[in-house]
Amino acid sequence: MHKGYWYRKNCKVFYGKPDVVLKKYSIAIFCDGEFFHGKDWEVLKSRLEKRNNGECWISKISRYRE
Repeated sequence: MHKGYWYRKNCKVFYGKPDVVLKKYSIAIFCDGEFFHGKDWEVLKSRLEKRNNGECWISKISRYRE
């Protein structure tokens, strides 16, 4: 006997590209971590400035924080 839920991960078919989709129940779950919300922003920002694509992430996280 099968127990549990059927789900899809990173489903690009649905609006907003949810991280987990329970299609049978019409539920979309979005998982946002501390990184995307800019926790300890000053420390994170200085680390990102040293990376190759740091400017991209800095602008993206700054928009999220607004």
